Amino acid sequence: MVLGITQGSGPSGCYSLLIRRIVEEETELRVEYSLSEPNFEPLIFLCATVMVPLTDFVEVPKSDKPVSFKRTNA
Repeated sequence: MVLGITQGSGPSGCYSLLIRRIVEEETELRVEYSLSEPNFEPLIFLCATVMVPLTDFVEVPKSDKPVSFKRTNA
C-alpha cells in the first residue's frame, strides 16, 4: 500500500515536505510529516530558484484502517 501527501509546490529549493514516520494505532494509521519553509533572517540564504514539488510517498503494509495526517515540527 502506498501513502502520500502533497502540498502543491514551493517557490524555491528552500522548501521541503517529508513524511517522518507512520504510526499504527489501534484504530488508525497516522502519517506524521514536516513541511519546511525558509526562515529568512537578515542572513543570506542560497536556494535553488526553481519551483520544487512538495510531495512525498511511502510504502507500508496493506491495512484497512483509516489514515490520518499530522504535521510535526521535527
